[in-house]
Amino acid sequence: MDDSSEFYQRLPLYPDFARLTEPAYYRNLPSDWLLVISDVEGSTQAIQAGRYKEVNALGASVIIAVLNIVKPLSIPFIFGGDGASLCIPPGYHHQIEPALLAARNLAKESYQLHLRVGIVPVQVILDAGLNVKVARYQVSATYSQAVLSGGGLSYAEELLKDAENGKPFRLETGRASADFSGLECRWNNIPSRQGQSVALLVRAANSNELLAAQVYRQVLDKIEHIYGDQQDCHPINIAFLKLTHNQQKLGVETAIHTFGSGWVKQLQYRLKLLIQVTVGQLLMTLGAKLAGIDWGEYKTDVIDNTDCRKFDDMLRMILSGNEQQRLNLNDYLESQYNAGQLYYGMQVSDSSLITCLIFQRQGEHVHFVDGADGGYAVASARLKHQIDEQRQG
Repeated sequence: MDDSSEFYQRLPLYPDFARLTEPAYYRNLPSDWLLVISDVEGSTQAIQAGRYKEVNALGASVIIAVLNIVKPLSIPFIFGGDGASLCIPPGYHHQIEPALLAARNLAKESYQLHLRVGIVPVQVILDAGLNVKVARYQVSATYSQAVLSGGGLSYAEELLKDAENGKPFRLETGRASADFSGLECRWNNIPSRQGQSVALLVRAANSNELLAAQVYRQVLDKIEHIYGDQQDCHPINIAFLKLTHNQQKLGVETAIHTFGSGWVKQLQYRLKLLIQVTVGQLLMTLGAKLAGIDWGEYKTDVIDNTDCRKFDDMLRMILSGNEQQRLNLNDYLESQYNAGQLYYGMQVSDSSLITCLIFQRQGEHVHFVDGADGGYAVASARLKHQIDEQRQG
């Protein structure tokens, strides 16, 4: 194992999310590491067709395929709605390429979507005058989340999309093989307690780290003033957290775990999944304890282990609230945008959706939360529109 491979898991854990906007908490990612980048091309059309659950699942499939290769090593990863980003040590490069290509094939053959995947060396980012800086946010007792800054991740994402300059880094052909075990898509959409689920992206306009940190801190303070604390605006509520029996929704997970198999395997997995959902729902209702798992506390654990706020060269949040709160927040962000302080994107729906990575049912499990009907992907398009307008103006 490479000397730098344990860099991330040796970083200290910080429990105060707001403080993680400050540069002092970050460390430079080693120059010999690599960035794995993925995103669904044409996600707007998929969203309009009501297929955002499939889009979310593809982003999560890249994460779980890479994590299954490097485990038990901890590495940084970020779920972005219609894509995902990970940081990996150099020793895993050739093992991860087939997994990324398998996710790409899965997107094409099972969902008729195009998943762009690639690997960008951190040294390329450093040569461009940018950096990748990392910190660890303690979300719960069993889940820590990567926080990334420095502009390098955003640069790598744009580089991969560049038709010419991105060619050396994109993966398009080669041996494809992946282990997607641990990925689950079994919850119904979760309605907002107060009517609206807001997917929010905010990027500071100033590239100076200290000045940008002030902008993010002010935004977080304003959100708390409008929405209350994290518990008040958390998008997931136990009362509305319910497993689904909908065959179309369960088909998203089935397609991933039976990819490349025939109809018999697909049918067997569907039947197994229906049994697991039915039994799981019963155990949670009864509050049973079975095989070392306290099913009465499982929904609470799910909420504790969600990633409803994160930072990766921008602030990402899913907020639950009412229309007036959203209007107040929009007015504030618009005023700050007009003042040249930030760019923002916002998407509003009536519910959120969850895509899950389950490593241990009692303990280590992670739940990616996004707004329904487009969430982060739609908000990202609106943020980019503001940036483009500013550049053209």
